[in-house]
Amino acid sequence: TTGRPRLDDLVEYYQHNMKELTLSIDTFDDNPYSHTNFTHAAYANSLINLTNETFVQNQKFSTVNPGPYFSEKTWKCLLAGTSLVPVGQPGTYKHLNEFGFDTNYPWPKDFDSVIGDVDRFESLFKTIDWVLGDQCLDHVDKLQEINLNNYEHIRSTLFLELIKQKNYDSLVDFLKSY
Repeated sequence: TTGRPRLDDLVEYYQHNMKELTLSIDTFDDNPYSHTNFTHAAYANSLINLTNETFVQNQKFSTVNPGPYFSEKTWKCLLAGTSLVPVGQPGTYKHLNEFGFDTNYPWPKDFDSVIGDVDRFESLFKTIDWVLGDQCLDHVDKLQEINLNNYEHIRSTLFLELIKQKNYDSLVDFLKSY
């Protein structure tokens, strides 16, 4: 046991009910180009997605890893026009704001500033409960507005200019210390 009741309950549930379960909803195409399909029903038919990022660890052996790391999992949400709950490294919402995205989602976002990996994951439950709860339905219009703004922003020349500037600034910083 972890000594964390909610996590222990999830582990127990998984061990007793899901460990041997297999699901097949579509076929896996081991082709990098297929991983960019943001029109898949999981995105196209969703208002909100949890990103389940590839790299979620913020600290390991007293070392703080750089980040937040964004894979196609985060970018597909924005390209598809869905809201996102980042299950990844801390600071995702702040970093997306720096790129001009709107993360003024109505759910609790305090988990995204929690540094400890297990603590962050555990604090995410409050947000997941909010998303799965009835109050989510009261905010559909607001979420659709944010989603549309982000959908348009990721396709804008402003976004491209922000990316170019951040890359240039990073290169200048790198060359100063080279």
